[in-house]
Amino acid sequence: MSSWMKTLQSGANKVGNEAAKLKLYAEISLLKGDIKSLKEAWGVTCFDLYSQGDANGVNASHAKQLVKIREKEAKVQAKIVELNKLKAPKEPVVVDSTPIAVPIAEVPPPTQTMAVPVPPDASPGQQIAVVLPDGKTVQAVVPPNATPGTVFHIQV
Repeated sequence: MSSWMKTLQSGANKVGNEAAKLKLYAEISLLKGDIKSLKEAWGVTCFDLYSQGDANGVNASHAKQLVKIREKEAKVQAKIVELNKLKAPKEPVVVDSTPIAVPIAEVPPPTQTMAVPVPPDASPGQQIAVVLPDGKTVQAVVPPNATPGTVFHIQV
């Protein structure tokens, strides 16, 4: 195979990989929207049951919705695992919502700047555990205005 064919095939593989990642991001977003909708629907049902004094109905409704929500959450986690498999080795990988930092620049030892992705379930100001390349864990605070999937930097 000629070098231009290999380059063309490599480019096609990258495009396919990016498309697969975008599809997974969309599926994760839809599943999270479904979870939110299930919670909101339960709130309406719960309000009506509670207004009628039906505590048993409230509990039963909660248990029923919880099963549906847990199923959706399991699907989200499976999609995240699938997404992480598609990411290039140089990209940070999120495992069980714990980001793994990767070196991006060497600074005079022993300090390094690390790129850390914001986990899907994190919000600005939240403290998260970050796994360093040597396996050690440090705590970091998600910066203001950070959204899931964006990257921020820490010095270690």
